[in-house]
Amino acid sequence: MSERVAQVRATGIEEALAAAVGSDDPQRLREVHEALEVLARNLMSTVREPRP
Repeated sequence: MSERVAQVRATGIEEALAAAVGSDDPQRLREVHEALEVLARNLMSTVREPRP
């Protein structure tokens, strides 16, 4: 793994979320982050499962 890849993987999304949401409220950011994790899990499951 290159140094740049390691750096990107180690970078959090908090700043980007705060900018996108327009708020730095920790509760709101936590809710948005959790919603994105649910979305990612659901999208990844559709990629991994063959379509009928």
